[in-house]
Amino acid sequence: MILMIILLIFSSFLDGILQVIFKDVLPLFFLATIVVFSIKNNNKLFYYVIIFLFGLIYGLSYTSLFFLYAFIYVFIAYILSFISNKNNYIKLFFTYNLSILMYIVLMFIFSFYTNYNLMNIIYLYFKNLPLNYIYFTIMYLFINTLCNNRNRLNKYS
Repeated sequence: MILMIILLIFSSFLDGILQVIFKDVLPLFFLATIVVFSIKNNNKLFYYVIIFLFGLIYGLSYTSLFFLYAFIYVFIAYILSFISNKNNYIKLFFTYNLSILMYIVLMFIFSFYTNYNLMNIIYLYFKNLPLNYIYFTIMYLFINTLCNNRNRLNKYS
């Protein structure tokens, strides 16, 4: 769980830095970390509380919609608990796609964005896919490798 907290902090800082440097980019690294850890958590309540607190901090740090981010991230994490239950990259990859779509649609609906149409959602979704996929793949490989090494060490000790 300490690893999850460290990587959530790292992901939220990276989200903020990239949004400042590149104005047109929507990095969803925080969401990628939530998706990858959805299969690695054992304590669901602690997982949801951490996601809620980091959603508050994320929203407070980067926007004035801090409760909105907290509830959206917890809602997505809750939905993911029903979908992703196996450590399979392809299934988790499709789950990440679904979570990106849910995030974008919920942000359009609840942030009262005035130019709300399907083309804006599709544009925002496809424009940021390569960057988000690269980070998701790196995060998955990193966490999976660490957890597998830890399981091997525990097995022999």
